Order: sequence, then structure tokens, then C-alpha cells
Amino acid sequence: MYYVDIENKKLEPLESVSFSNVHFKERTDLQEWLAANPQCLSVNERDELLIIQKEFHGFDKTNERLDLLALDKQGSLVVIELKTDDSGRDVTWQAIKYASYCSTLEKQQIIKIYGDYLGDLDDAEEKLATFFGVDDLSEISLNKNSKPKIILVAAKFRPEITSSVLWLIDSGLKIRCVEVSLYQSEDGKFFLTATQILPTPSTEEYIIKLANKKNIEEAEAENKANLQNGYQIFWQQFLDDCRRHNHFFGDLSPSTSNWLTKGLGKNGVGLQTVFRSTKRCSVNLEMSLKSQIKNKEVFDKLFSQKDEIEAITGKLDWNRSDDNIRSIISIYCDYETAEENYPKIFQFFREETEKFRKAFEDRLKSL
Repeated sequence: MYYVDIENKKLEPLESVSFSNVHFKERTDLQEWLAANPQCLSVNERDELLIIQKEFHGFDKTNERLDLLALDKQGSLVVIELKTDDSGRDVTWQAIKYASYCSTLEKQQIIKIYGDYLGDLDDAEEKLATFFGVDDLSEISLNKNSKPKIILVAAKFRPEITSSVLWLIDSGLKIRCVEVSLYQSEDGKFFLTATQILPTPSTEEYIIKLANKKNIEEAEAENKANLQNGYQIFWQQFLDDCRRHNHFFGDLSPSTSNWLTKGLGKNGVGLQTVFRSTKRCSVNLEMSLKSQIKNKEVFDKLFSQKDEIEAITGKLDWNRSDDNIRSIISIYCDYETAEENYPKIFQFFREETEKFRKAFEDRLKSL
């Protein structure tokens, strides 16, 4: 890693240091950093993590503790095992063992685990609903396939670990290796990088080609379920309506999820239409830059112009979401029976997205 000396047009190398040499510990330091900033383990938005427990030990007939337990956007449990310097020889077996323990956890148990972590069950339910973008937790499944994912984190991975991880990936286990490196500047500041080394992009292609029949069938069943839930049909009808009205969403493709997103004015900021089966739909401006700090900066700059913006859009719901990476600005539409109200919903989406574009696009471009 290098420090950029802009004035002298030079790159100054930062010193690579080991965790142990500067007395950083696995539990009191690295674990706390990652619990507070799990986004550094995410490759993309689909990998976004919500930490639901540290030092989890709620297993039958054993006092063993896993380092971090998380949920991802698909509702899968994620076991995160940490090693500050060398990965050691047993980390893979250790993580698989913990994943097997967690595989039997049911939805209500998972919610309670998160409630224990936060110290407030109601707060846990609210934060889970926000993380998954739903109004009610009955809309989601947690740990539905009983196959927790695994993330191994270490400063250095031994060959026997990477070899076993590659074999496990090839066998269908969702496991990743993230290498963390620590650097120190001359003025004593520390810098951390987190790089996914397995699976690499080429390895992921290899995994897809060699996916076994069971995994393919599961993916096909999931796609079929998405088709059956009506989202794709709904979005196709909406996009047809957009094209008839020359609306700027008309160039999108129908989604099998309950939202459509189109970029607006700035990388990492999307204009989103959300359709729910719970008698409510919304238009959102979602700030989903990888950096939580940058998301909050964009939100705050827009919020400082709230009166001017709402003069165009009408009253909005401004959700800074201090505990999450993303921030969202929304307007809602309620309806009685979804299918009977498709024309009303389509009109709401068209009109409100046009207002959002008018209110936000130029402001975002200027940030």
C-alpha cells in the first residue's frame, strides 16, 4: 500500500506490520473492527452483511464460541472466523463445525439471537425489517436451506487451507477467504485492507461450470418460485406501461425481485420502485455507496435542501439509518388489492419517479 504525495507527485510506501508485533488482538481488536464495519468483507451489494452476534456460544452440549455470526441479503446465516496473523491448520474444520451447529437454527431463534446482541428484541425486529427491505418479517425466510455460508479471515492463509477451501467450493459449500493486511504510516496511523482471495473471479466461473445437479435444481426451483410470486409479471406490465408513456424506466428489464432500480446522477445512488404484497409500494432514492460515511454525507447534503426538494416531490420520508450502510428517501402509496390497483400503482411509480428525477438528479450530479 502506498501513500499518495500529491504535492511532490510521489508514492510513499506504507510499512506492512503484523498484528502481533503491534499488539493487536483477534478478539479485542480485529473482531471489533469487523463487527462495526462488516462492509469491508463485502464484494458487492448482494454480499452485504448484518452482524447478529459476537462470540456466539448457543450450541447444545458444547461451550465452543464462533467469532462473528451474520446474515446476508438472501437470509442465509454467515459464520465468520478470524485469525490475526497465520490462518493455522484447523480454521477450515473449525468453521465447518460451527456452520453445522448453526444449520439447525430456526427463524425465531435467529431473531432472538440478534435481540440478545442488541439487548432489545423489538429493535432487532425493526433493524432486520430495514436490512431486508420489508415491512413485516413474515415476508422473509431465514436459514431456509440450513446451509450457513462461511467467511475465513486471516492475514495469511496456509496452502493446506486454500487447497481445502477450493475443494469445498467445488463441492458446493459457500465459503470465502478474505486476507487482511495491516499497514502503519510514519505518523503512527494504522490502515487495514481486506481482499477476497478465494474464490477469485476465475474460480467463480469454474464453480459455476462445475456446479452439481442438486445446486442447479435448487437455483431453478428458486427462479421458478420468483416467477410464481408474480414479481416478474408485475414488472413486465409496469415496464410496458412505461414504454407507452415514454417513461425513462422503459429501457429496464423485468425483475424477479420486488424492486427495480435505475441509476440517478451519481454512482452508488439509485432511483428505486418497490412493490410489496403488504398493500404498500414506494419510490425510493437509495444511497448505497460502499462507504457508510459517504452515504451519510450525500444524505445530509440533500437533507439540507429538504424544503426545496419537497416543494417538487411533496412530503418525503427521510431515513438516514445511522446503523446501516445505506440511507433512503421515500414516498409511499397504499392500496387495497394489488392486482386490481395495478393502473394506480403504475401511475404512482411514473409520476413520482419523474418528480424524484427533477428534484434530485442535478443536485446529485453537483455533489
